Amino acid sequence: MSTVMTYTNVNGYLIPNLTYKSGEHLLEVDKAAREREEVILKQLEEKEPLPDKEKDQIA
Repeated sequence: MSTVMTYTNVNGYLIPNLTYKSGEHLLEVDKAAREREEVILKQLEEKEPLPDKEKDQIA
């Protein structure tokens, strides 16, 4: 499968012309990254819980 990138010149900058298919792929990558971030944050909180601000407001 060969992909040909086309560009549009906007004030001297070449901007890639993204197709809808490329946009779908970027949405999938973004969704996977957000899900992974959520898993990592949960694991981190289990390992080192956040301080309780009601008991220790300075923490």
